Amino acid sequence: MTGPPVEQSAPRTRTARLDRALADAHARTVASLPGGEVHHLGPALLTGSRTTLRSMNGVFAFDARAFNTLQDERQLDACLAIVSTYDVPWSFNAWAHLGGPVLVEQLAHRGLVAAGEATALWRDLVPRKVTGAGYRIEVVRRPTAAREWARTLIEVFAMDPALEPVLAGLAVRPDEPALVARVGGQPVGAVAVLGADDVSELGFLAVRRAWRGRGLGRRLAHAAEELAARRGSSAVVTLAPPGGRPLFTSLGYAPVSTVTFMVAPAAVMAASA
Repeated sequence: MTGPPVEQSAPRTRTARLDRALADAHARTVASLPGGEVHHLGPALLTGSRTTLRSMNGVFAFDARAFNTLQDERQLDACLAIVSTYDVPWSFNAWAHLGGPVLVEQLAHRGLVAAGEATALWRDLVPRKVTGAGYRIEVVRRPTAAREWARTLIEVFAMDPALEPVLAGLAVRPDEPALVARVGGQPVGAVAVLGADDVSELGFLAVRRAWRGRGLGRRLAHAAEELAARRGSSAVVTLAPPGGRPLFTSLGYAPVSTVTFMVAPAAVMAASA
């Protein structure tokens, strides 16, 4: 997902660091899923698994910044030919800073439609005052806590309950810790720190409906940032849907890019049925 190489003496741009962090976290997560595979094909990063997690299957990134030749057309068609054979939900991501508008046009010409979008947001890690007392937030270590973390995601994001074992497995990876928030011993929120580089990804942030509007989302983000800093990261990134962007901008995150999720029309019809 990274762009052209830069000279060793030149500082890495924020978008280059964003690319590396998100691609690394995504690849590591996919590789830990049942049947997870990660492949590079020309300008594209393709991933797939045997799960129904659409975000984990398809083309995670395709660099279309110089898209104007027949070879580019062939590479795009090759990617589509591969993901079209998947028997699980998939998406083709079009990142704005990687020629997204051109890619969206090309994919629409090939019959794909936009199913949603998200904003990539960035925050350099500096000490901040933590607010939102009253919540107990702990790292998931035991199978019971992992299942609670998974059930929280399933409830908040309306996922298939059959995904519980898969999600619980993601929660107990020692190199990418998951956090669960509790009130009175009951799980009310979840988040995870993904990736293992200078930039970590804050992912899977979820707050149960009854506990929204009480500062829990902010507290979970703070806890994830603290953990990322202790693991050696100097910055964090996150992907937020339109409804989640206000929370992160209020926490000092700055938008860096946007991603449009392109899918086959049948997938949109199935989701709305």
